[in-house]
Formats: sequence, C-alpha cells, structure tokens
Amino acid sequence: MKQNNHAVRRIFTICLTVLLVLSLLTGCKSRAVPASKEAVRPVGTVDGKDITYEELYFLAASYSEALKVRYGEGTEEYRAALDRTVRENIVTNPAILRLCEDMGLSYAEKELSDEVQSYVDNLIDSEFSGKRSAYLDNLQQNGLTDHYLRYTAGVDTLYGKLSTLYIQNRIFPENEAAYRAYIKENFIRTWHIAIFNDPGESKEDNYRKAQEALEKLENGSADMYRLIGSTYNEDLMLTTTNGYYFAKGTMDEDYEAAAFALEINGISPIVEARGENNNGQSVDCYYIIQRLELEDSYIDSHFDELTQKCQNAILYNRLSDMKSSLHFEPNDYYNSLDLTNLSAPAKGVDVPLILMWVGIVVAVGAAAVVTVLLIRRRKKKKAKA
Repeated sequence: MKQNNHAVRRIFTICLTVLLVLSLLTGCKSRAVPASKEAVRPVGTVDGKDITYEELYFLAASYSEALKVRYGEGTEEYRAALDRTVRENIVTNPAILRLCEDMGLSYAEKELSDEVQSYVDNLIDSEFSGKRSAYLDNLQQNGLTDHYLRYTAGVDTLYGKLSTLYIQNRIFPENEAAYRAYIKENFIRTWHIAIFNDPGESKEDNYRKAQEALEKLENGSADMYRLIGSTYNEDLMLTTTNGYYFAKGTMDEDYEAAAFALEINGISPIVEARGENNNGQSVDCYYIIQRLELEDSYIDSHFDELTQKCQNAILYNRLSDMKSSLHFEPNDYYNSLDLTNLSAPAKGVDVPLILMWVGIVVAVGAAAVVTVLLIRRRKKKKAKA
C-alpha cells in the first residue's frame, strides 16, 4: 500500500514538474524561433558579411508589388528594376553596422537580446493582442521570419544609439546658430498637388487630371493655392500654407529630385513618385510641386521639430554615403534565383510549440498511469474485503 501511495505521489510530482517547466518554456509568447537552414543560406556578401536568403526574400517581396504596377508584371523592365532595387537596399544593414562600428558599437546578439526581446514582446502585445500565433502568421504574410525580424530589430537598436554618440562627439551642430545655418543651407520648402493612383483607379484618367491642373497653372487661370484647395488635390494632410520643410532623405527620391531641382517659386512638371494616400497605403502618385522660400517665422515656431529633422538628415546622409561605398557581391546561388518568383523561406522549428505537445503527451500518459494504479489499488481493497 505504501509503495502504491509513493508511486502515485511520484507520478503526480512528475506531472506538476512537466507542466511547470512547460509553462516557463512556452509562457514567453515571443520566444525566438530558430531559422531554418534554407533561410540563412548565403546569397552573397556585403563588406565581407553574409547576406542570407531570408533577407533577400523579404526585400524582393517588399518591392515587387509596387514595381509590378510601375513596369508591368513579367516585363524585362520589371525584372531589371527589382534586381536593381534589391541590390541597392541589400547593403543597408551592413552600412548601418559599419557606421555603428565607427562609433565603437558592435552587433553582439547576446548583448542585444534583452532589448530585442522587449521589442518583440511589445510588438505582439500592441499589434496582435498578445497572440503569438497571430504574430507568426503576420510575419509569414509579410515575407519575414522571426529570426530576420530579430536581427533587424538589433540593427535598428544600434542605429538608434548613434544620435546620442553624435551629440557627444559633436558630429551634430553644436548650438542653435549652427542648427539654423544647417536648415538654411540644406532644407527646402514645398507644397504640391497630389493625385493618388489608388487601387482600382485608372492611371490614365489620373494623369489627364494632373495635366488639366498643370495647364491651369501654366496659363494663369489658377494658382497653386487655389488648386490645392480644389478637387484636383487629394493630399488632405496639406492644410496650411506652411507646406513641407525637409532635407534630403525625407521624401520619396523622385519627389526630392524634382523639388531640389526647382528655383524658388518654380513649378515642376508632373512627377511620378511613391506616396502615402489618405488610407495610409503606399501608392504611385502624380505630383505637381512648387518650391517656396523658407520663412524665419516658421523656423522659430518649429525649431525643436526642425532640429530633430536636422539630426535625421545628417544620419541619413552618412548612411547614404556609407551605402554608396559598399557593394553586394552575389554568389552562384543568387544568380540561379528568379527574384520575381522566390519561394518563402522554410519555417524554423517552433520549439515552444513542440514542447507544448510533448508536455501534453507526457501529462496525459502520466495521468493514465495514475488512473491505472488507482484502479488496481481499489481492486486490491475489494479483494481483501
């Protein structure tokens, strides 16, 4: 009898231990999912560092839809543009890491693990109501792996620390006068008419609409102020005559190139660029841009905001210069791939999920053993009676 009681207690203890360990291992909703071998297979190098398939897949997936719209699916122009865009952007993370290394910051996964873990925890709580499965599904829908997201979160964490180091090392302007001088030299001010090519709309019809607006500006039947307040303009964020103050690296590259090429009060031809529509979607747009003179009164009243924009612009310019100095060296595997038809990286092994099922099996098995022992014990009692 004592032996049976002891066995039952031991089995219950094992069950409780298994469940406790299981809760600890699976309780972390954002526990890392190891990358599969396919996901981390090198496709080339930048600055001597491997670029993995999971990064290539994410970049191709991120840019493919917009480029399809612009160049047409299946066209040689689309294929060339996708390859060019991927190569231009695949150097970004290595460039950030070089900037960080220049300031004494190095990418150490273990040292960054707490900050990355906190980022992923907050992401799951704020965007997915604390549901790990919803988070993982969203990653897959957006061409991401948990492993690559954590890597980019670590890179972004280091990049965020550069501002403090740039202040300490006097890389940013040192005082208000220096900031004002930087603004006057590097910032421009614009306003514009924007026509968004929203899903389902005819680009041809929208282009004709932009042409009508441009004709009115050119023949003097309307000025920019009047047209911005008309049905020609779809940018509802442009609500004042202040316009937009920005340095390079803030707007779409095509928008910036057209804007910086203008003289004060000059008006651009129709510019095709990417922009954010009133639903928060990134879409192709038609812009007609006018460059305006900077106003001291605006700089005075928005000085803190513009100071932050100055710092962002300096960081952007340094990053842009670093990116220009680095080159992607593809390997044979990259050259064998069709960027327009990449397969999603194989999923890594979700250890917490496996542990959950193992724990369930163990707990059920233990419960079955306990049940059998209890039945036998009752039978023995009846037999003795």
